[in-house]
Amino acid sequence: MEYAIAYNDKSGNGFTKTEPWILDDFDNRKECIKKANELIISGYKNVTVFNYDESVPECIDWDYVKQHQN
Repeated sequence: MEYAIAYNDKSGNGFTKTEPWILDDFDNRKECIKKANELIISGYKNVTVFNYDESVPECIDWDYVKQHQN
């Protein structure tokens, strides 16, 4: 299982209206949560840690994130 962060920028905008920005280069859950906390402190919006596996869709939307959040 892999971990990633979905978020909106400081203005509340995602990649699109239904797709958040994604960070997914983490070695473990602890590292992912640490980065999520840094984003929150820096003012990013809707910061959400979620997990995924090899069957991840090409486009990740907020519905996918909510179904897989930790």
